[in-house]
Amino acid sequence: MNSCTRARISRTWEGMAKSMRAPDESSGVKRRSGQARVFEGRAEEKPGHRPDQFPPKDSRAEQSNCSRAYARISPMAGPSDSSQDPVSDGRALRSERSREAIVGAILELVKEGDLQPTAERVADRANVGIRTVFRHFSDMESLYVAMRGRLSEQLEHFLVVKPAMGGLGSRIDAFIEARTALSECMLPYLRSTHLLRWRSDFLQAQYARDNRDLRNQLVGFFPELKKAPADLLEAMDYATSLEAWDRLRDLQGLSRARAAAVQRRTVEALLAQLKG
Repeated sequence: MNSCTRARISRTWEGMAKSMRAPDESSGVKRRSGQARVFEGRAEEKPGHRPDQFPPKDSRAEQSNCSRAYARISPMAGPSDSSQDPVSDGRALRSERSREAIVGAILELVKEGDLQPTAERVADRANVGIRTVFRHFSDMESLYVAMRGRLSEQLEHFLVVKPAMGGLGSRIDAFIEARTALSECMLPYLRSTHLLRWRSDFLQAQYARDNRDLRNQLVGFFPELKKAPADLLEAMDYATSLEAWDRLRDLQGLSRARAAAVQRRTVEALLAQLKG
């Protein structure tokens, strides 16, 4: 191969090598120029702004808009407050109504003469299920407690001990009126208590408290009994007891008016001994 041929082949190979390198170099330039533009875009800042300052005004506006949007969403997404939840409030209200209906039902049954009401009869009267009764009250004892609490609210004004005022006759009138009203109201519950208290510690304790309250009321109307012979006080306590009223009204079959008249005569006869 002569020198001219070798020179032509060499030039041909050099041209082919250049043509193969050109796309890579041009693409590299383009990539580098693109990267430069990207970095330049990141470094570009608005006039008068430094990186250590707050974001530009329009950026703050965008953030403010986002904050307002989050404020509207966050109450819905956050934890619920049961005290302000209408569903929870509705359940609590229905539960309280059921409880009040159950207590009212046992009071009505006893007042009507059902002296030993069962949980089933209480549930029927309250128009609730038997499970609802025992969801509110673990046993009948706790229901007796609630019943007595409601009854005490109704009887509270009957047991107020008023200071003794006026002559003996006027005080006897006031006492007979107050004791008659109390006895008539308490009579069915007294009968129920006598049947149930043997199996209820609460009713036994409450029965003792009731008798102490009645005795205190008696002495409040007639403070003379504090210095009277002990037997006279005991006789007055017995003659004006709920059990004595029950006998007059039930066993002796007297009307309310006649029973009150008999009780008055008894009280007057006993207090007359204080003058002697």
